Amino acid sequence: MRLISRIITLSFFVLQLAGADEFIELKNSQGKAIRAELLSLDGDSLRIRRVDGRPFTLSLSQLSTESQDLVRDALEPEPNLSSSGTITLAFTDQSHHRSGVPVPMTDGSSTDRHHTHGGKRMLAIRALRETEDAEAIERVNGSAQELKRMYEQLDRYWLFSSYGKLWVDTVTVAPVVTISDEVGSDPKVAAEAARNAAAKALSKSDFKDLENIYDFVTVIFGREQRLGAGLGAVRGKKAKLGDFRYSTLIHELSHNLGQGPHFDAWIPKQREDPIGGLGVYLPSGHPYSSLGGFQIENKNTLTEPLQAKQRFGWVTMGPKSADIQIVKNSGRYRINRFDVNEPHGVLGLLIDRPGSALGGSEETKVYSHYLLSFVASKTAITEQPDPVNNSLVATLGKAMGTGLVVERVEYDKEKGLLTRTCIVDCTYEKEAKLVTRRNLQAAEALSNCFLQEGETLMDEPAGISITVVSIGGTGSNRYIDVDLELK
Repeated sequence: MRLISRIITLSFFVLQLAGADEFIELKNSQGKAIRAELLSLDGDSLRIRRVDGRPFTLSLSQLSTESQDLVRDALEPEPNLSSSGTITLAFTDQSHHRSGVPVPMTDGSSTDRHHTHGGKRMLAIRALRETEDAEAIERVNGSAQELKRMYEQLDRYWLFSSYGKLWVDTVTVAPVVTISDEVGSDPKVAAEAARNAAAKALSKSDFKDLENIYDFVTVIFGREQRLGAGLGAVRGKKAKLGDFRYSTLIHELSHNLGQGPHFDAWIPKQREDPIGGLGVYLPSGHPYSSLGGFQIENKNTLTEPLQAKQRFGWVTMGPKSADIQIVKNSGRYRINRFDVNEPHGVLGLLIDRPGSALGGSEETKVYSHYLLSFVASKTAITEQPDPVNNSLVATLGKAMGTGLVVERVEYDKEKGLLTRTCIVDCTYEKEAKLVTRRNLQAAEALSNCFLQEGETLMDEPAGISITVVSIGGTGSNRYIDVDLELK
């Protein structure tokens, strides 16, 4: 897998470390480890000294994401994001496009290309109540280093998920603004007050002037201020974070990119009739989406579901020569991985026939069509206590299995657009009554929800049968062969 290096160009620096206790373990993207002393970092060029005393120079982007973070924590100077100053973080990229040319938008897409493609200019506004002292900014809104790291993660996530079509260009961090306590607890009013205060701090007449400069404007509050989790204007520029978390940032920005509904889950209670029988419809229950209920702290390996990629114009859909192939006939089909930097061939199948309603419910009839895709290595999301915010925080858990992702999507044929998605749990191994929106059982229940090799999903009322025949290939070239029987 090709890794894309990202460098914060704040200033030129070469830092030195010394001491016999400075040897740390570094891993590359394939998991191979080496113990070394960190000597210096100049852009993407990292100098190390092995335990045998030999010095080496290697590219930082060759390392795993976790090791890159260790190196940056040790060698990069913390940006001076003081409460009174403004700073712009500029992101330098090496490569963007999967084939040199952006994938064209699907005909009739309601998503504007300028919203979902290219480098984005971001404005981050940190806000305090007037009764809070300036020292509260790091406790409430995160430290300067955390803010810098959060947008680095967003940059990597966008590049990976969009196949190089969307990235962060610059992030301008406005001076910390204060809002009056008289604003109250309405998050929309508080966010608007913070935007107007930031406009004045940046010598603009009002917020509209900022909208002409920046692609996305995010107001960051703290959990202590109790202004809700987050708000994101669908296909808009404005977002509000009620807590300082990367997962909240990518969630609200996904709304900004054009995705309105959250991503849901259907968990059958029995194998005999998994689609129309008893089960639990779980709003916002998708286990690996930024718009699912289980918030994501992953940095590099996570990618949006295929439905979102199609809506944002990152993949194409059609009967032939498209990333998502629309199929009407029975037969054997091959699906390639979509959770890689540079996918190829068919990445998904849309069965051009409505399935029966999930659980027979009117509420779930919007998820009309089956969308099939293939992932080879996801990571389960579990929630652990966060003593700082006295809440639950999602963390990476056990590895999820390899298999066929079965989702039900809302298919707008006139616009040629997939607008909503609901993942179907194909394991049937748990009591559905255990699943609620925010508990550990929910994350565990959906940690391996894929249809495995040799298994069949039957939707008898709709005359649809889906069977995983085999899984083959290696690395980014893995694929899955699927038999479809459409009666």
